[in-house]
Amino acid sequence: MSKGKERWGVLKNAIVEKRIGDGCESQSTRNSFCFNLFTRKKCNCLEKACVKSRKEENDCRWFAYVCNSMLSVKDIWINHPNPKTNLKEITSFNNTGNVCIWPSEEIMAYYCMSNLDLFCGKSVIELGGGSSSLAAMCIAFNSPSTRVLITDGNGKCVNMLNDAIHTNQMNVSNGTNKAQVSATDLRWDMPATYSQYTETFDFALCADCLFFDEFRSFLVDTIYSVLKVGGTAFIFAPQRGNTFHNFAELCKLKFTDVVQIEQYNHHIYKQHLEYLIKNKSYKSDVHFPILLKVRK
Repeated sequence: MSKGKERWGVLKNAIVEKRIGDGCESQSTRNSFCFNLFTRKKCNCLEKACVKSRKEENDCRWFAYVCNSMLSVKDIWINHPNPKTNLKEITSFNNTGNVCIWPSEEIMAYYCMSNLDLFCGKSVIELGGGSSSLAAMCIAFNSPSTRVLITDGNGKCVNMLNDAIHTNQMNVSNGTNKAQVSATDLRWDMPATYSQYTETFDFALCADCLFFDEFRSFLVDTIYSVLKVGGTAFIFAPQRGNTFHNFAELCKLKFTDVVQIEQYNHHIYKQHLEYLIKNKSYKSDVHFPILLKVRK
């Protein structure tokens, strides 16, 4: 089975109403190897994060993501999509962001928290962040001086992001020191959805969005458009065949600097090496995100 078919198998599981995105024990291939950078704390329905619109307590899908290795990092509340979905939702525009938090997103969030000073007083956009956009949410609520725009091309994702922003403003932000964050629809293949952001951002973030051949060049164009001159993009994704390489080659046609980095974090790289030695099922090509750093 090809790597693309493996990933779309996750979506197939949702159609047949299997539980997905609920941790390392999940049947989805994306969760075969967890880097355990964040732990999840389920809402006990006494937290303000809980939206009391459910019929039963088990219907609550709010979780706090906790970075245990960095105690100064604030917990981020995420409302997970219902593990049961329907064919209409699963076939809507690029619904992968509604399925789960992919490992590349979690690793990107950890990387951003490890380098939070980079973003202080700057502007950041996350592209294709899905319904969690964990990296952008972490930056927004741990660095209130940073202006953050979270984007996705799927309307359901954007609605869930706006709910999460509201919830975290109530639970995480400190009084008048509110996070400067918003979410909006943005499609890479529709320049009209991002033309207003031309040369607006100091940083762009993107996690595991390189696997669709037909959208790869559109993503490059979008990143180039929204970045200021001298701005930087951090793109995390596994090699996954030639998808990472092909994207990097497209970037070299437009950007001033394009650098591929594997050892971007000591802790993550150490876990990667341990998996290679101890687990024969672990495949770097599929499971280990590489950082592509590009500068305009």
